[in-house]
Amino acid sequence: MPYSQGAVIFSWWSKARAWPAVVLAWLAVGCLCASAAAEQMSLRQFGQADSLANQAVTSIVQDGEGYLWVGTENGLFRFDGARFKRYGKRDGLPAPFITALATDAAGRVWIGTDAGVCQWRRDGCTPVAAPDGASMVLWPGQRFARNGGDVMLVVGKRDLLEVRPGAAPGTWQSRYYFSEAQRRAHPELAQIGSIAAGPDGDLWMGCGQQVCRYGAGGLTRYGPQQGVPAAMWRAIFAAGDGTMWLRSQDYMLSLAPGAERAQAHTPPGVAQATVRQYFPMAQDSDGTIVSNNDNGLLRGVAGGWREYGASEGLKADGGISAMLVDRDGDLWLGLAGRGLAQWQGYRGIANWTTAQGLPSDDIWSFHRAGDGTLYLGTGRGMAIQRPGEARFSKAPGGYQGADHQLGTMARDRAGNLWSGTFSGALVRQDARTGRSVHVASLPLILRLFADTTGRLWIATNRDLYVIDDPQRSSTPRLLGELRPLLGKERENNGVSAVCQTGDGTLWFAAGERLLRLAGGRWSLPKVPAPINMLSCDAGTVWLSDVDHDSIWYGPADAGADALPLARLPLAPTPMAGRAVMSMHVDRRHWLWIGSDAGVAVWSGKAWRVLNQQSGLVWNDSNQYAIFEDADGSMWIGTSSGASHIVHPQDLFAPRELALRIESVDYDGHALGVRQAQMIAWSGGALEVRLAVLSFRNHEALRFRYRLKGLESAWTVTDTATLRYPALAPGRYVLQVAAENTVLQAAAGPIELPLTIMPPWWQSGWFYSCCALLALTLAWLLYRWRLRGILRRSAEMEQLVRERTLELEASREEHRMRSLKDGLTKAWNRVAIMEMIGQQIATTTRAGGSFMVVLLDLDHFKRINDTHGHLAGDAVLKEFVRRLSDRLRGSDVVGRYGGEEFILLLPGLYAGGGEQRIRDLHREICAGPVVVEEGVVIDVSCSFGVVAGPQEGCTPESLLKQADRALYRAKENGRNRIEYAERES
Repeated sequence: MPYSQGAVIFSWWSKARAWPAVVLAWLAVGCLCASAAAEQMSLRQFGQADSLANQAVTSIVQDGEGYLWVGTENGLFRFDGARFKRYGKRDGLPAPFITALATDAAGRVWIGTDAGVCQWRRDGCTPVAAPDGASMVLWPGQRFARNGGDVMLVVGKRDLLEVRPGAAPGTWQSRYYFSEAQRRAHPELAQIGSIAAGPDGDLWMGCGQQVCRYGAGGLTRYGPQQGVPAAMWRAIFAAGDGTMWLRSQDYMLSLAPGAERAQAHTPPGVAQATVRQYFPMAQDSDGTIVSNNDNGLLRGVAGGWREYGASEGLKADGGISAMLVDRDGDLWLGLAGRGLAQWQGYRGIANWTTAQGLPSDDIWSFHRAGDGTLYLGTGRGMAIQRPGEARFSKAPGGYQGADHQLGTMARDRAGNLWSGTFSGALVRQDARTGRSVHVASLPLILRLFADTTGRLWIATNRDLYVIDDPQRSSTPRLLGELRPLLGKERENNGVSAVCQTGDGTLWFAAGERLLRLAGGRWSLPKVPAPINMLSCDAGTVWLSDVDHDSIWYGPADAGADALPLARLPLAPTPMAGRAVMSMHVDRRHWLWIGSDAGVAVWSGKAWRVLNQQSGLVWNDSNQYAIFEDADGSMWIGTSSGASHIVHPQDLFAPRELALRIESVDYDGHALGVRQAQMIAWSGGALEVRLAVLSFRNHEALRFRYRLKGLESAWTVTDTATLRYPALAPGRYVLQVAAENTVLQAAAGPIELPLTIMPPWWQSGWFYSCCALLALTLAWLLYRWRLRGILRRSAEMEQLVRERTLELEASREEHRMRSLKDGLTKAWNRVAIMEMIGQQIATTTRAGGSFMVVLLDLDHFKRINDTHGHLAGDAVLKEFVRRLSDRLRGSDVVGRYGGEEFILLLPGLYAGGGEQRIRDLHREICAGPVVVEEGVVIDVSCSFGVVAGPQEGCTPESLLKQADRALYRAKENGRNRIEYAERES
């Protein structure tokens, strides 16, 4: 959003409601930008591929435990962050068409359908009937409201009913809220279309063609004389400050506390031709009102509105039918016919792309002028956003370098804006005329820096230049005296970064060394490692080494021969294995690091990671493209747009993970999860499903678990399903903990005690019977006979046990041989096809996704013909070894035949697993295969990929689709990946 409005002004509004100047400024800006485009939305879509089988969403709520409940036109779905679970008529729902959802004060979920109302309990939905015993039929829209405590109000057809707990636990009783006499006296009370409870406890209703308020003062009606036009008022919303918001087909109104007349609002797209039956409204944690219009989403307060539609990344042609601000402050949208969408980074991150007027999505530099104008250096020149504007515009050209990659900007004392491009163009924009002129052609310009004395420093990939007085001369001076200091023999003497500490000392990253200018004297203080990047605050210098494995920081001593630097190792942090692309220390003394996989922030005590799932426009940030704005907010430049982190102060707010044991199954039978379990042994598998009811960066969840009584070490996994096959009888305690590596938050451990009872032949009464029988035999057959029998019996039992173990080991060995490929030791065709069938059954029953990859070694016949079949066998074995080394514990590989192999990758889904598959393809074909006698054979392979499950699919049908994709890969040149198209 623009610096002078949008999210920043929303923040001012929430923190300083009583400031008249701010209110007037907001009103003025709101009037100017009511129809302007907004920033790019970072949306995560959920649909049928995520087990949300019906995409016509009607309502969304969050219950007391944290689950999201999504009502659709064909079923109710509960979302735990990883999977949607569907509920229908067999679970007690009166009908699959969900017309309304609500939660009461206890966090319980109330469900309205077109055939009745029910209240969800742990084991299903409890029906709630009208006073006459008939079903409460609810039409789509706002049909529930809390009325204090456990009391719920329900709009059934046109009658208002009150539902409260019955005499027996878990039961409910209902009554008509208004008496027959009241309805006769006020006929509009029999035409109620929406209901809401105000903060003072009064009830607000859309009644007939007007709005009614009912409380201690009786019934008050709002009509044209109170500024409420005659209309069907389908939605009423109580804001946190007591303002009541009213929606109809053509109008949006607000009624402030104590006001006698409603205020009309005219957001774009409210009163247009689209006929709507859902008018969702919500209020976020900044106090911003959120609603819908014909084109998508509306956000705004006090008369200022922002519209979000297709140009901002929101495809909502069918309309927004529901919305929810969850307990973390994130915004969820129900899209009619398009499923569910989560606005990632809502409130905290605003994104800007070419859709908002940028000439290029490749963003390299930022500058904020004193008048509030924001300048962006892009891959195609400079973009400008002036105060009050909602879009960027291309800066006027006409000079050399106008459309080049603009990597850096700085402003001199006279207010002239200097910019440098990667093509070496140095440009000055005159502060008075606004005219830009090409000043000089230099090597690739990396940084421009105006120091406190007024000098302009120009860092290039070859040398360092300076303009001593930019107001008098525009000619850069080459600092040739640095060459003897840096060393003429060095190939790399370019300067990549410049900063200045509070004492006026200038610091440069030059030729992988630290260069210092203090008191007019140049020096090279010793540092622990070669460097490629630096940043300064008032008294500290921060350095990044060229290997991207450490950050060094310490006092910026202007005279020391060697700086006393402390080391911040990156290996144990979220920056491990990432390339440091940019670095900045902000006014809070936080370290910001841009990388090829998001942005990491270190507060001095903790790390926080921002990536696309956090709301960034893209993960790959550009070099030097971190900018701290005048208000402390941060800008990140990436190769796919700019991200504005509006509220950095919120990054290290405490995050809580709500870890739950979702379900426990033993031998296919569901067990309870809230108490210790006594389980009768059957030899089956124990399967535990976990859930973390925190929806931010859910992809970064990791679980630690162990089953005490079986194992002492902890196991780490990214899957939420734990499986223990064939547990022996005994006492166990399952311990589970969770952490989010991006949010740096953790939960647990939590425990679930389990006792598996022994089978009947190992029970106490059985042993008692055996003992009694033995005593009887001893009495009948005498003691000497008994000892002999017992001795022989013991010997026989030992022999039987040994023989049984031998037979079992032999049988297992034969079974494994029958399922493994003799050459490569991968699963054979029969085994891998059976595993795919099992995966289809599991995901169809329990939800989830997987991918199947059909791999083929390119030109394998040529290897056999050229080098012989033994060499070909060696290539196949090495190929499978590389695959196996790079697979997760849940992944499997099998030989389909010849040089064709099959990969089964559980947990991956279309659109989300493509990077994993690209990594596999790249790594397994990264190097040649060396066979006997030093022969080196280059190998490449082609992938055909299909995502599952699909309706009615079989292993053969999936392999058929994968084979078609593989055929395309070969037709298109081999050594590539092709994805199968879903069969209709």
